[in-house]
This record gives sequence, C-alpha cells and structure tokens, in this order.
Amino acid sequence: MRNHLTQLPIVRISTFFIALNLIYGTLTSTVLAAEAVIEEIIVTGSYIRRDNFDIIAPVSIISADDIAQSGALQLGELVADATYNYGSADTANRINGTGGVDTTFNLRGLGPRATLNLVDGRRGTVGEVNSSYPSIAIQRIEVLRDGASALYGTSAVAGVVNLIPIKDYDGLKFMVGYDTDDEDSAHQSLFTGIGGFSVGSTDFVAAFEYEDRGNIPLTDRPRYLRAGFHDSGAANPGNFSVPLRDAAGVLTGASAIRPDPGCGSDGSPTDQSLSINNTSGFIGPFRDCRLALGSTWDLQLALENLNLYSNVTTEISEYLKLEVQGIYNRREQLQRSSPVFPSGNATLLPVIVGEYPFNPFRALDASGNPLFAQDLDGNGLPDRDGSGVVILDPAGIPFNEDVRIARWRPFGKSGTLPHGVNADGASENRNPMHSDPRARDYLTLSAKLEYAFPESSWTGSAAITYLNGRSHFGSWGDSTSRLIDALLGAGGPNGDEYFNPFYATDPSRLNSQSVVNFIRVPSRTDSEFSQTVYDAVFSGDLFELPAGTLGAAFGVQYRDALFTTDPSADRLVGDTWGLQVEQALRISQDTSAVFGELSVPLIDGLEMQLAARYEDYGDGLDSTDPKIGLKYQPIDALSLRASWGTSFVAPNPFQLESPVICGSAGVQDKILGGSNTFVGRCSSGNPNLEAETADVWNAGFTWRINDDLTLLLDYVDIDFKDRHIFTSA
Repeated sequence: MRNHLTQLPIVRISTFFIALNLIYGTLTSTVLAAEAVIEEIIVTGSYIRRDNFDIIAPVSIISADDIAQSGALQLGELVADATYNYGSADTANRINGTGGVDTTFNLRGLGPRATLNLVDGRRGTVGEVNSSYPSIAIQRIEVLRDGASALYGTSAVAGVVNLIPIKDYDGLKFMVGYDTDDEDSAHQSLFTGIGGFSVGSTDFVAAFEYEDRGNIPLTDRPRYLRAGFHDSGAANPGNFSVPLRDAAGVLTGASAIRPDPGCGSDGSPTDQSLSINNTSGFIGPFRDCRLALGSTWDLQLALENLNLYSNVTTEISEYLKLEVQGIYNRREQLQRSSPVFPSGNATLLPVIVGEYPFNPFRALDASGNPLFAQDLDGNGLPDRDGSGVVILDPAGIPFNEDVRIARWRPFGKSGTLPHGVNADGASENRNPMHSDPRARDYLTLSAKLEYAFPESSWTGSAAITYLNGRSHFGSWGDSTSRLIDALLGAGGPNGDEYFNPFYATDPSRLNSQSVVNFIRVPSRTDSEFSQTVYDAVFSGDLFELPAGTLGAAFGVQYRDALFTTDPSADRLVGDTWGLQVEQALRISQDTSAVFGELSVPLIDGLEMQLAARYEDYGDGLDSTDPKIGLKYQPIDALSLRASWGTSFVAPNPFQLESPVICGSAGVQDKILGGSNTFVGRCSSGNPNLEAETADVWNAGFTWRINDDLTLLLDYVDIDFKDRHIFTSA
C-alpha cells in the first residue's frame, strides 16, 4: 500500500474568543513592570516600537506572575489551558493517550504547523514548549492571535507565540516541585533555578530546569484501559490459516483462520477488560486469538528533561548593544510497548508443514474426526504425492496440517523472551547498544547587535541564529530474514536451530535463548535538523503627518536548513518484521525574504497598519503576503481593531523530497467484521506540493477596565486552503 503526501482543498475556521486578564499584586522587576517606564517596546505583531495596548494586532501576554500563580510545574500545562489554544498534547499532569511526550501551541486548532513559534523574537528550534527556556527564566509569553505571515513568514497562519526570557537578573533563585498520586507510580519532580549578576554595563543570566517524570501504566487506569487500547488480533500465540477438508478428509482448497490451540490455556477470562495480565492470549469475539497488550503500554511515558539557558548582554557604547544567548535541551524518554509490533510481513513467512517439530494442528475431517496418512517406508513421516499433498490411509499414522501464519507476533508475554523485553512482556525502547533510553537534543545559539542611530528615532539590529536538533531513536528490531531461517530450522549461531512459532510450556518445546537472540537485531534511526538564520531589521519614524508620525520598519532574512537521517542497516534494506524501510537522507532548503511595515495615522485616534513580505523558499516556490489593519481608540482605555491578511505554510524539504519510507499500519479487516489487522504502508514526499494558504480576518476590542482588569474580545475567520496531509492506510 502506497500513500503520498497530498493536499486538502479548503478548511474554514471561524472562532470567537473572549477573555478576562486579571493581574494580581505588584509585578516583579523581572516581569512587565518595565512597561510602566518604557512606553515603547517591540511587541509581537509589529516591528515598530509602541506600547502593547496601542498595537493593532490582538496580543495576549502571559507574564511570569501568571506562570507562577498557575501552579503548573511546566509551561506545557499552562499552554493546554489557554482558551485560544486547543488540541495540544499534555505532558505533565493530564493524560491524553499513550506515547505523548510533546506539548505544542496549536492556536485555533489548525495544527502545530500553523502556529509560528519564536524564541526571543527569532525562529526557534522546535515548537515543543517544554524543550525551550526553563520556565523560571520566562519573562513573558506574547501570543499574537492573528495571522502574521506578512511580518514573520511561513507558519504564522493561526498566530505567533513568542517566548521572551529574562535578560537582567541580580541574585539567585531556586524552586522545587513535586507531584504524585499516592495510589500508583505516577510522579513528577522538577528542579529549577536562575541566577545573574552585572559587571559594569554587562549583564549575565543563567538558568536550568530538570524534570524527572515517572510512567503511568495503562493498568493503573482501568477506565482508560477498557476504553480502547487494550488488545490486538496480531497476537502471540497467533492465528493460522488452516486448510479445510470434506467429510472424506479430502482437501477442499479452502482454508479458515484458527487460533493457536494453546490460546487462552492459562485460564485467563475471555472478558477483554479483565484479561490484562494473560500470558497465552484469549479467544476474541471473532473466535481468533487476541493479545491483551494494554498491560505493556503506558498512558504517560517516563522521561527526563533538561533545559539550560544563558544570556549575556553588554552595552559596547552608548548606541551599540550586543546580546549573546544559548539554549540547550536534552530529553530522554522511556517508552514501554508491545513485545513486538504487529506486521503485514506474515505473507513472507514459509508454510509450517505438518512434520514441523512443534506443529499442533492435527488433521481432521469436516466432522472433526482425526485423519491418518500413509507411511510406506516407516520413517514416521506421512507420504506425499507429486503435488506435495499428504496421502490418506485409515490404517496409517497420525499427521498434522500444513498451515500458514495469518496474524501473529513472534514474541508475547510467555516463553523465551528476547533482548529488550521485560518479564511481563513489555518492550522498553532503549538504545540497543547500551541501556540509555531514546534521546533527543536541541541547541539554539544566537548573537544580536542593536544600534540606535544618534539623534534619530531609528534603530537597527542584525542577528544570526544557529538551530540544531538531533534525535537518537534506537531500539531492538526483529529481522524477517533471520526469522524465516529459524522457521526453516537454520536459526541460531550455528544455523541449525528451529524457532517454535506456537504456544508452549513444555521446556523441550520452548525456544532457546540463542535462537531468540538470533532473530532480534539492533535497529535505529538517527536524524538531525540544522538551520542558520540571518536577520536584519530597521525601524523608526519617517516624517510627520497631520494626524501624527508615520512609522516604518523593513528587514531581510535568510535561512539555510538541512535535514538528514541515518537508518541502521536493517531499515535500509527493509529486513524488519515491522516493515520499516528507510533511506539515508540529506535534504537542504534555502529561504530568503524581504518585508516592510508602515504605521499610518489617519485621523486623531485612527491608525492603519500596512505590511507585506515576499518569501522565496526555493525550487520556484514563493509567496507574497500583504496585511492591512485598522485601530480606533476613541478613549484611552478602549481600543477597537480589525485586520485582513494572507498567510501560508511552506512545504519543508522532507515533505517535498522524501523518498519512500515504509512501515506497518493498522486497518479494519472487513472480512472479520471490522477487526483490526496490519498491512505495510509506504509514504513519500510530493515535489508538486504548493504552500498551504489562508485568508485571515480579525475584529475585536481591548478594554482596560482598570489597572488589574482587562477585557479582550476577538472574532477570527480563517479560510485555510491546500492543507498538507498524509492519507491513512
């Protein structure tokens, strides 16, 4: 089965947003108290300096006080509660399903790719919130709830999220958090700290955050276990295609799927919700053998997360300032899962002949009576005709049927288990070369020069940002070619051992450790993304108009990105039970952009924003995006606004150029009444993809009722076209 990246025509989203922003007490020096003194700053949504209340774009600010008062141990928990953000996976105290470890901003529910994530005004390495700054080092989070590709380029369809860190701090501060459920293993601990000092005109700040989170097995939450993710028809013991015979014992040419005779032999109840710890499977609703795999999975994965941040700001002269910043994140996650993933590879496996040492399928006629075969040479093996069919003889010897493996996993919860599988049948996806869990590393390094032109309102900045993300997803895999050899009696280190695919408790029928380890091989894929971003922006006042000053900003940007993947040998040649086929990749993309912005006062209290950006991301693909906005401020406390603009999401190099990558995928088997089965699925990039585009309308107001209470109301209409999707199996 082949799937290609394709495009959906139109998705239209209209949302209504209303919020009350409450600010309690006095803001600390590390938060936004500076706004009371510094009236004009750069706020997300405009490169022209102004007070936050005066910008045309709808911006929400989450301050350090808001973060502290929320009680959230990490930013991800705060993100999930934002009214304009939904559909995000939660990573800390709430559970949305197995395997989730990332929390991303998903403004308006259009998907994380439609929200642009900025780190201190610059493109960050990842959109994963908990892999950025330590939460203790966040000065504020500015959320632009409006399309902004005219200023920021690709991905700013639903809005922009800008994480702004603390850059001026004197002293030390440490915090410890711990969250646990006394009834089970769920726990989360967090250690974080920040420190800083000044030497002359130079400020130093550094912060860290370390999180240690325990897993929550599905069995600790029976309600979630029973809700769906608990059993599979790709079982161990498995299901076999057994030939059918008529009343005389003659083969009819048809066959039927039968469970392994040992399925359910440990006495496990057939009720799926109760058989979570079975070792021999259970007979399912379609009279097939099923594996209760829920006990091998976690609702919440165990992980360790480390964030480091440092910043140095120095005033080289009265007009020139240098800022150097570094962010590092390392995440190690431990995922428990099924002992072996299901696969559509069973069709490649050989026929398990009746003479096979462990074959339990006794030959029977249509009435269930045992059959016997001719054995003229007396060797104890049934004689076969020229077509390989067993010759029947009522006075002969008993024999077993030739069967094929239909739906099956090589390993389960019983028998001899291979590397990486615990005694309970749970597989831990660790690096096969040592005991480290899966890991990924993110690094952001940036340097920025700001220059204030003497005796002028104009300022200029030039920045370079290097981004690097690496993932090391090692695990144990199973070689299909080695499994075939072992089923044919050529397994093990000496090439002379059989692998028993049937359920067994008799020690003489159990697989040896050597033949089991022979099948399991190291499997991994290492991937890396790196990008260098060059920015230059200038802003200031042009000249006076009757209603006020005409402000302007313009800039250029260049991005150089590289994607690489390095699969292990088994994946390169497709010798995997899970049908993984990958190729080593090295794909690059260069992007250049130029943009401009005007702030035009029309009459007293009425201002217009004009912005446009041209972005060229290679191979003849580009986008020109305008934006126009109006703001009317009849009184100081009330600001009415409206805007229209276009936005886009550019296809990345992987989406355009990725070669065929294969794996197994679940589908519904209509023959078995809707039961799940697994097939091979391949996907690839699509060089004909164009950008996802959107027309974004926004209208709303901000009413500053008093110093502690602000009311925001927005209506947003997003007409999103040409969505990029992967079709499912």
